[in-house]
Amino acid sequence: AKKDLIEKNVEFELKLKEEQQKAKAERDKLVTTKNDEIKKVEEEGRRSLSAVRMDLTEKLNDLKNEEKRLQDSLDKQNRLVQKYEEDQKSYRKLVKLAWKATREKISSRRKKKPKM
Repeated sequence: AKKDLIEKNVEFELKLKEEQQKAKAERDKLVTTKNDEIKKVEEEGRRSLSAVRMDLTEKLNDLKNEEKRLQDSLDKQNRLVQKYEEDQKSYRKLVKLAWKATREKISSRRKKKPKM
């Protein structure tokens, strides 16, 4: 009976070790599988992040170009306004000179006309 008990105990220990080895092998397999999945997800995340960075960089460059275009347009408009204001001043000077010349001409004609 003692021998049977020892044999059963040895048998139980062997089964326990076998189950532990199976469990360890299964765990190792799961860990490897999950690590592979994690690596895939990390790689996809890096690719997605890279794509987002590229997209944002492209949009930023587009916005900078648009800002430059708008600034150039604004500068051109400001130059046109300045030119208009300068032309307006010149025009006023010409009108004043023309008015003065006309007055002087009229005045000189009156002086030249004999009175009747």
